[in-house]
This record gives sequence, structure tokens and C-alpha cells, in this order.
Amino acid sequence: MTSAKKILALLLSLLLGVGFFSGDTFAKRRKIYRVDEILAEPAKFDDTVVWVRGVVRLEEEGHALYLSFDDAIHRNIEKALALSGPAIRDQKSHRDWNLKPVVIEGRFSSAEKGQFDVFGGMLIGIDKFESPRSR
Repeated sequence: MTSAKKILALLLSLLLGVGFFSGDTFAKRRKIYRVDEILAEPAKFDDTVVWVRGVVRLEEEGHALYLSFDDAIHRNIEKALALSGPAIRDQKSHRDWNLKPVVIEGRFSSAEKGQFDVFGGMLIGIDKFESPRSR
């Protein structure tokens, strides 16, 4: 093997090793969807666990994840998913996360439309919110 090939092989193995051991594994790489992507193809996501980015609005009734801050302020339900789960019922979450950008993991249901059946679907089983910056 020529020295150029040896150097190339060494560099390639180092790059692969750094990528493998850097902690950026395939298991940590999750596709994060926007609210409008889920609403555009509800059948594609139905009954699957998804990560969704948006702005959360937590109220006495009708908790939702909106596409944008403006949509949340104006309660634009055409661009929102209803929310359900332990983190949604936690009153501390209301103070800390209301009208903030979040990433939420939940099982999407196109059949469930939230209270009053007004949303395009629901994220179910939400245990926690994450800041998009931590993703």
C-alpha cells in the first residue's frame, strides 16, 4: 500500500471513529416535525410517536401546540394540535411553558380532536416539554 493510501485510510478511520464515539448516534437523531407538516398528512403520522416543534398554549381548556407565536396568541386552531398527557395537567408547566417555543414528544391521533373537536388532531401521552435549543 502506498503512503498516500495509508494516510487516506488513516484519516477515514479517524473520521468514522470520531463520528461514532462523539455521542451523535442514530438513536439520538430524531426527525422533528412542525405542526403544519403533521396537519398536512395526518394519515401518515396517525398512531405514531412523533417529535413536534411549536409554541405551546396551556389554558384551563383546550391546551394546544401552535405553529407559531402569532397563531398561539390569536388561537388559530387551523394551525394547532390539541395536547394531552401528564405534563399538560401539571400546573407548574402552565407557568413555565405557556406561550413558549417547545419540542414535544407524543403519539399523534387524527381521530381525537381535543375538547370541542376543533383541532386537526391530538398529541397524546406527553410527559414533558423541551426547549428547542436543547434539541
